[in-house]
Amino acid sequence: MTAAQPRPRREVVTGEPRTRTARPAPPVPPAARPPAPLDPEAAGLIRRQLSVALRAAGALVLLIGTLPLVMAFVPGAATARIGGLGLVWLLLGVAAYPVMWLIGRWYVRQVERNEARLPGTGDRP
Repeated sequence: MTAAQPRPRREVVTGEPRTRTARPAPPVPPAARPPAPLDPEAAGLIRRQLSVALRAAGALVLLIGTLPLVMAFVPGAATARIGGLGLVWLLLGVAAYPVMWLIGRWYVRQVERNEARLPGTGDRP
């Protein structure tokens, strides 16, 4: 190699093809528009569904969520035993599941009933 000739460019082989190319920036979204007003039937359905959801959550909190508080503040409740099992295990580990299932079943039935009241939903129950 002489001084007049440039040195050849070194190339690093990594085993992966080069796929990065300059991509244009994503387009800027248009200014947000306020949502279109809901028709009265849809607004009523949303209110009813929210009401059912809040009642189901409230029942769950009252029936299941307060059990640890009862166990903490009722003397002897945390150490009570029934059939060889602790009362805490029976209430939180066994009895809570049927209660949650019943609340869930009630919730689904109410939601389906609310949706069936909408016009144009056919002959659903």
